[in-house]
Amino acid sequence: MNERSYVGIDKTENNEWTAVMWEHKSFVFSRPYRDTPTELEALMRFIIETCERPKICLNTANPRAFTLLNYIVGIPGAEVVLMTKEGLRLHLDWLPKEQAVSVSKLQKPENRACLLACCAERMI
Repeated sequence: MNERSYVGIDKTENNEWTAVMWEHKSFVFSRPYRDTPTELEALMRFIIETCERPKICLNTANPRAFTLLNYIVGIPGAEVVLMTKEGLRLHLDWLPKEQAVSVSKLQKPENRACLLACCAERMI
């Protein structure tokens, strides 16, 4: 495990949550998680088991993001950054080229979660 992991979480087109970790200049994807208490607990366990001291960037555009936030705050050592659509748009200008190229190669539903993971790494 790394000293710090960077995670982006967003909804997919199927209205499920997906977590993306940005580590060693590559992306690691979780499986999709439904928006139910059991599945959100499973997402939290996935992050706990996969990441050390995760810095999580969460898209707040979805109203259910705050329900998810109730689970995420229970992750030991986690730092959570809430990102609006406007904030994400601003971050696109300074995203390093290698990250921008990596994200551009992905299919649409994954792009925003990947960008959120990159933002988590860049934010102080």
